Amino acid sequence: MATQQVVSPERAGEASGVLLTFLVTLGGVALAAAASAITAMLPERSPDAAYDAILRCGGAVILAASAVVLVVRHRLADAAEIGEVPPTGSPRSAGAADSGGSPRPLGSADSAGTRAPGGGAGPRPSRGGCLP
Repeated sequence: MATQQVVSPERAGEASGVLLTFLVTLGGVALAAAASAITAMLPERSPDAAYDAILRCGGAVILAASAVVLVVRHRLADAAEIGEVPPTGSPRSAGAADSGGSPRPLGSADSAGTRAPGGGAGPRPSRGGCLP
């Protein structure tokens, strides 16, 4: 779902595949790191204490990453609200001047009748800057 909000519908399958590959690879690396850490802790700690330490560390990392994502997303939403950056999923060319020098509306087609470069689903309501 997340990839469909960022890329054009024509490339959603490709983006979904890339995201899935990234997540599976990240999971494999995390599993290898956890196994190595548990192995390194076993001479000094019991297996239960090692598992507990790994789970607590993983939980702390996930909590910190969640906080960072919330802060960044909130700042991007605020910046989009005041017009500093285009909202997530909008075409890269939004607001760019066409040959006539006037800004092109979001999601508009160029003179050939195709979508503007950068794809995207076009404008979406901002809900007053509040995140869903």
